[in-house]
Order: sequence, then structure tokens, then C-alpha cells
Amino acid sequence: MTQGNPSAPDPSNPASASAAGTSVEGAPAAGAPGAITLGATTSGEVTPDPSTPGASTSAPAPPGATTPDPTTPSVPPRAAAASTSGNVPGALSGEQPLIAVTGSTGKLGSRIARQLANAGAHQRLLVRDPARAPQLDNTEVAQASYGDHNALLDALDGVDTLLLLSATESADRVSLHKATIDSAVAAGVRHIVYTSFVGAAPNATFTFARDHWHTEQHLRATGVDFTFLRDNLYLDFVPGFVGEDDTIRGPAGDGRVAAVLRNDVAASATRVLLDPAAHAGTTYDLTGPTAFSLTEVAALLSETRGRRIRYEPETLDEAYRSRERFGAPAWEVAGWVTSYAAIASGELSTVTSAVEQLTGHKPTGLAEYVNTLL
Repeated sequence: MTQGNPSAPDPSNPASASAAGTSVEGAPAAGAPGAITLGATTSGEVTPDPSTPGASTSAPAPPGATTPDPTTPSVPPRAAAASTSGNVPGALSGEQPLIAVTGSTGKLGSRIARQLANAGAHQRLLVRDPARAPQLDNTEVAQASYGDHNALLDALDGVDTLLLLSATESADRVSLHKATIDSAVAAGVRHIVYTSFVGAAPNATFTFARDHWHTEQHLRATGVDFTFLRDNLYLDFVPGFVGEDDTIRGPAGDGRVAAVLRNDVAASATRVLLDPAAHAGTTYDLTGPTAFSLTEVAALLSETRGRRIRYEPETLDEAYRSRERFGAPAWEVAGWVTSYAAIASGELSTVTSAVEQLTGHKPTGLAEYVNTLL
């Protein structure tokens, strides 16, 4: 099962990633040409992050988080009990709640699955190819793809909480999300944690963020408990914005982006999954500690790499023209271009404390991350 980057790599810059989200199984490689990648899970990976169990209900909601609706029903906790690993979908071991994880062969999903295993959680990995599933303690494997109703019914049998990583961008992405949510509800899943994107709205500048909004609205309408993790652009991909000619190009203007490290997203997601009832009805905007411009990215990379790297702003027309020659479908080109345009509009500049609130540690910043690459 794929998880899904909010935007695919932009071919105009062979070393850069697309600006939206995380990707999953089957997602384009992070180093493919282009746009900034962000928010959903991909098969290309950024290092796993350490996460800590469950935020308390008494903790104040961080800026960027919407507090749970008190009328929203929460999942009653079950007594924890030892469980065994296996490969039989539908086999709940003991009384320990069962968590289903999609995208576990991708970069974000694999980090979350490992952290859940390290915390002793009982989980089931939903994958398209069982041979690629990570081997983890107390973990089952089930074969299912987004939108495959019958396979999902079997794979989600006995599951309490589902981590639904957004699917790889495609023309039918929203319909796949909706069908998967409907299958989860039919299977009796009581809480769905969905990886969305900051600024998800029907009129968001970043076109793929609109997909996330439609998915969120569908999930709300089902009546099951939900938690939305709205990731900003992935900090992991920022150094990849630089092209082979040492230039970052895109219509981001002087806008700023509060990019977040994938490890910090994984740590936050793990916390929520280990105590889902404490986060029912809540939306978290997951960001880094500061917002920065692409001009600042170029300056920092110039300093650390010892050569001149520059940022060359494009107009929207220039961005579309430079990318249309790659022959990608119109919806994909729009995603590449509008991921940068969302930076220019200021829609990705808000900094929140959600990562620290959930995990107990401050998120990693741009300079700190770049220094780890030296």
C-alpha cells in the first residue's frame, strides 16, 4: 500500500523533490527532478525518528492544533496484554488494541512502524507486497491496496486504529482515499489517523492540498474518530532543491516555509497512535521550529558546501513552461508549480509547537539538519 507524497518530483530540477508531503510505496524517488516534496509517505526515506508514547488529554493543544470536539466519541481503552507476531490478518492477540499501518515499506511509514514495535504496540502492516514488509516484533502483515474493498475488509478485521498515510499523487487519489476509508469503517475500525497537509482547503494554492481537504471532509462525515496530522513540506528534501547547476528554481518568491523533518513527523504520529483517544477530533499542523526562504536555503548551503549556490525565482508562466516540456499530465505539472507558489503565498509559513507538544522534544531546524549531512 502506498502512502503518498503531496507532490511528485519536479523535473525542472533533477536533484530536487516536489514540495508537498510524504510518499509511500510506489511514490516517485525523492531525487527525481523537481518540485518540493512534502507531507505523505514515500518509498524513498528519511531517517526514522524516535517517538514517545501518547500525549495527555489534559495537555493544552499546541498552536496549529484544533482541540477535540467534546461531543466526539472516543475509543474506550482496552487492557494491554501480550500479543504474538504472525501473518494472519484478523487475528487479534489478547486484549491489546491492534493498530494497522499503511505505507510501512516507505520512508515515513517504516519509521512509524519501527517506533510502534519498539514501544511494544501490536500492529498489522498493510502492504501491496508482503515480501517488502519490515520484519518487526509483535507485528502481522496483510496484503491490501488502497481502494481494494474485499482485501481491506480482511486486512482491517479486528483493527482498532488505522494510520492512513496519504496515497501517492494520482488523478484518482481522492477516490482511492475515500474508498479506503469506507472499507475501514465497514471493517469496524474505530479511529483513523490521516496524514494530511498544512493549509488543506478547497481553494488551497497547492493543488494537492485540495485532495487532502476532500479526504478530511469525507473522513469527518463517516462519524468515526479521527486525527489529522497536517505536515508541512519535508525538511529532508530541502537540500535536494538544488539543481545540477547549483541553482534552486521555482515560483516561491520571497515566501517562507516552516518545513518539518520526516523523523519529527514519525515521532508525532507514533505518539498519537499509542494513545489515539487522547487526540480524537484534533488536527495538528506539524512544522519545523522556524520558517525560512529559499534565498536563505541557498545561502546556508553555499556556506556548508563551500561553493556558490543561488536561488532564482521564476514567474508562474516560466515555471509552467519549463516543466510542461517533460510531458507529465497537467494535474502533475500543476502540483509541481503550485508547491512553490504556496510558499510564495505565505500559506506554508506558520510555525507551530505541535511537534514538541506531542513528542516532548523540539523539532529539527534547517541548519541543524544540514549540518548532519556534512
